[in-house]
Amino acid sequence: MIDITRLKYFDYYAPNLLKIKTERRQVVPFIFNPIQQKLHKVWEWQLRTTGMVRIDILKARREGLSTYVEGRLFHQTVTIPNTGAFIITHDKPSLSKIFDMSKLFWKELPPAFRPMKKYSNKTELVFENPNEKAGFINPGLRSAIEVFSANTVTASRSGGYAIGHNSEVAFWENAEILITSTVPSIQDLPGTIIVNETTGNGRSGYFYEHWQKAKLSLKSQRKLSKFYPIFFSWLEFPDYLTPFQNVNDRLTFIATMDEEEKYIQQKFKATLEQLNWRRGKILDFCSIVETDATEKFHQEYPCDDEEAFIAKGTPYFSKKKLLELRNRCSEPKERGDISGVGFVENEDGPLSIWERPVKEFEYVIPADVGEGLEGGDPSTIQVLKVPKTNPLIEQVAEWKGWIDPVQFGGKLVEMAKWYNDAMIVPETNNHGFTTLNEIKQIYWNIYRWQYFDRYKHYETEKLGWQTSIATKPLLCSYTASCLNADILIIHSQSLIDEMLSFVRNLTNSGEADYNCHDDLVMAYMIGVFTLAHTHQSGSLLQQLGKFQEEQIQELSSQENIDKVIERMKRNDPTKRDMDLISGRVFDDDGMVESGDRSWLNY
Repeated sequence: MIDITRLKYFDYYAPNLLKIKTERRQVVPFIFNPIQQKLHKVWEWQLRTTGMVRIDILKARREGLSTYVEGRLFHQTVTIPNTGAFIITHDKPSLSKIFDMSKLFWKELPPAFRPMKKYSNKTELVFENPNEKAGFINPGLRSAIEVFSANTVTASRSGGYAIGHNSEVAFWENAEILITSTVPSIQDLPGTIIVNETTGNGRSGYFYEHWQKAKLSLKSQRKLSKFYPIFFSWLEFPDYLTPFQNVNDRLTFIATMDEEEKYIQQKFKATLEQLNWRRGKILDFCSIVETDATEKFHQEYPCDDEEAFIAKGTPYFSKKKLLELRNRCSEPKERGDISGVGFVENEDGPLSIWERPVKEFEYVIPADVGEGLEGGDPSTIQVLKVPKTNPLIEQVAEWKGWIDPVQFGGKLVEMAKWYNDAMIVPETNNHGFTTLNEIKQIYWNIYRWQYFDRYKHYETEKLGWQTSIATKPLLCSYTASCLNADILIIHSQSLIDEMLSFVRNLTNSGEADYNCHDDLVMAYMIGVFTLAHTHQSGSLLQQLGKFQEEQIQELSSQENIDKVIERMKRNDPTKRDMDLISGRVFDDDGMVESGDRSWLNY
């Protein structure tokens, strides 16, 4: 017996009245799975606290989240008169599949609860009296569900909607244009719903930026988004596991586990059965290149939200190392800006500080210079602490903003004076010359371009750092080596995010992935590289090799450190001349030509 008084509650309405089609092609009552139960709790919490629903959903494939959202949408349109809803999908096949859910919901309703339907076609389901004359007396619900393809940019500009479901937003070609033409049609009124639901698709684009703002809003006093972000890992879905046939199969699996599988088991508490399912799913992608299949799995079935947004190109830096560092990132202890009077606190300021200047330490301040116009590339500053008793390079501050190149020179000098007269390393490409000219008029400690030969190295009269096709590979490969040796301490999540979307290019150097940025990365790499040969007698990696065995164990338990140390010991610093300006051809490992490792002795 249906309790009519409880039909307004979706967790009662769904299992009692709605039917869904399963993977096994069966039509069964809509009973929530654990993933849907989690979303239901968040949905109901938002309704209680705000009166409306604004949710960003980042998910793994086939967890039933689209089904839940469609069920909520259908429930509201058939229980509340005059409710308009729209669904936007990224392509036409998805449009038909999602809309078929609503049609099935209607067909399988008991006759007593099935509303009148005026018409149903490929893009619209209208709940009204089909008899126009009788409609004057009993018009029906006057509710409707419409579906659109994301290719129709102005699809729902007309307005009059209370519910919007944007499906696979990360794959929309013109997401920002389309969102601005649809979302304003839904007012911030009680009972209204806007849900953005998608799997990840690279570290750029509308949804990626929207997701990051929603996450920041959870921590910031000043809200950057109305949306609540919720991520669903594949590890949360109970069907994603493959049992072993026998004990021997289980033991064989354990013996053949790779480093990533061990990492997932340790960090996310994955069971062996879940990892066994994962291994089989990677094989299902049928990729010739194993690493491509694994990266495809990361995107389709991520363990966390960072893994969902994989770079589209081939990552230059070790993704595993970066994710480990990202897990240790922390919020700045202070935010604000630097001026002639020192540090001025401001929670929305461009300067993030993790450690103020310490008297006994020296600092290096590299900078990437932008044009200074809003919408263009920003200017960035990194502040790195020069190692003393160990080779660890620690980032202590970061600045990012849009500022005139001349004023940026003054900003760098103020920062350098505050950090114990730090050495400034401005990139001198393009607008950097303007910044450098300002700096050298008012400050003394500026990086001088280096020339290296087999016996000694010389300082030139040229100031600043010039990035070119010859010198950029030096920055990239040296930073990658330091990362692999676990001697980098990075506090900035923004920097890690840029490093994750920094990909290899055809010259075997690195660059920002499509529609991404590398301004923070460039400043950081310039700092790491120039710090190594201006403040040390040998390379930082060589210094790491001089540590006693017990000190190495304290630094990290990673086996690759020992490999790096052994490689450094085999280097012959007298093999070839190296001029930063002329450069050399690099091999597939991002290092110098085979046999030439003299650059590591900067």
